[in-house]
Amino acid sequence: MTSANGPAAKVEPKICKYPGCTRHAKPGKGRGAPNEYCHEADPGGGPVHNGPNAWKAKQKTAGDGPAPDATEPAARVSLARASLEVQLEDMRNQFAGMGERLTQLSETLRVSRDDEALAAELKHRQQQADADVAAANLRADDAEAAARAMREDLEDANDAAREAIAESEETAAVARWLVAEAQWRTDRAEAAARAAEQRINEHQAQAEAAIATARREADAKVEQAKSEAAQQIRAASAAADERIAEAEAQAAEADSRRAAAERAAERSDQARQDAVAAAAEVKQTAEDLRQRLDQLRAEHDEQVRALRVDIDELHHTHRAELTRLTAEARADRTQLETSYRSELARVRDEANARVAAAEEALAHARRAPATRARGGGRRRPAV
Repeated sequence: MTSANGPAAKVEPKICKYPGCTRHAKPGKGRGAPNEYCHEADPGGGPVHNGPNAWKAKQKTAGDGPAPDATEPAARVSLARASLEVQLEDMRNQFAGMGERLTQLSETLRVSRDDEALAAELKHRQQQADADVAAANLRADDAEAAARAMREDLEDANDAAREAIAESEETAAVARWLVAEAQWRTDRAEAAARAAEQRINEHQAQAEAAIATARREADAKVEQAKSEAAQQIRAASAAADERIAEAEAQAAEADSRRAAAERAAERSDQARQDAVAAAAEVKQTAEDLRQRLDQLRAEHDEQVRALRVDIDELHHTHRAELTRLTAEARADRTQLETSYRSELARVRDEANARVAAAEEALAHARRAPATRARGGGRRRPAV
C-alpha cells in the first residue's frame, strides 16, 4: 500500500517468546495479530514452542518443580487453566494490536489524498478486521467451551476423588476391623495353645504320678510277697527241722530200745524174740519217719518253687502295668500335641487369609481414586 507519506515501513520480525529461544516467531496468516512463538521444537528434541509449553517451562524455571503430567486429572485441569489464560492473553494482545492498527489506519486515511483508494483500502481493512474479530470471537467461544469442559472434568474428578476417599476410608475401617479380628483370633489360639500345653503338662504329671504310685504299690507287693515267702520258708524249714529232730529222736530211742532188746535177748530166747519184734517195729518206725522227712522236704521245695513263681508273676505284672501306663501317657501327650498344632495352624491360616484380604482391600481402595479420575478425565462435551 502507498500513501502520501510514501511506502509503508517494514515490520521487524518478532523473536519467539519461549524461554531461551532465539528463532523468529512464526508468521501469522492474514492480517491478524502476529504469532509470538516459533511453533517448532528444539533440534535436540523437546516440547514445541507454544503458549502452554512456554508456561510450563517458566513454571519449571521458577522452581515449582517439574511440569505436571498431563495424564493426571489435577495436572490436566491446571494445564487447561494455564492454556486458557495464555489464549485469553493472546486474544487480548490481538485485540490491542487490532486497535492500534485501526488507529494507524484511521490516521493513514485521514492524511491520505486518494479518497477512492482510501475508501477501498478502508473497506478491505474493515473486512479483514471483521474477519479477524470473528475469528477471535470464535477462538474465544472455543476457549470458553474448553474451559467449561475442563471445569466439568474438574467437578467430575473432585466427585470421583470424594467418592474414592469415602470408599477408601470405609475399606480402611473394614481392613482395621479384619486385622483386629485376626489379632483376636491369634491371641485366642495362643491362649488355647497355652491351655492345651498346660493340660498336657497336667496330664503328664498325673500319668507320672500314677506310674510312680503303681511302681511303689508293685514294689510293696513284691516286698510283701518276698517277706511272706521268706516267713513261710522259715516256718516250713523250722517245722521240717522240728519234725526231723523229732524223727531223729524217735530213731535214737528206737535204736536204744533195739540195743536194750538185744541185750535182753541174750538173757532169754523169749526176750530175744520180743527184742527182734521190737527192733523190727523200731526199724519200721524209723523207715516211716525217714519217708515222712522226705515228704516234708519235697513239700518244702514245692512251696519254695510256688512262692518263686508268684514272685516272678508279680514282677511280670508290675512291668506290664508300667509299660501300659507309659504308653497311655505318651499316646495322650501325642494326641494333645497334634490337636494343639492342628488348631494353631488353622487359626494362623485363617488370620493370614483375613490379613491378606484386608491388604487386598486397601490396595484396591488406593487404586480406586486413580481409576475413577482417569475414567472421569476422558469425558469431553461437544463444542
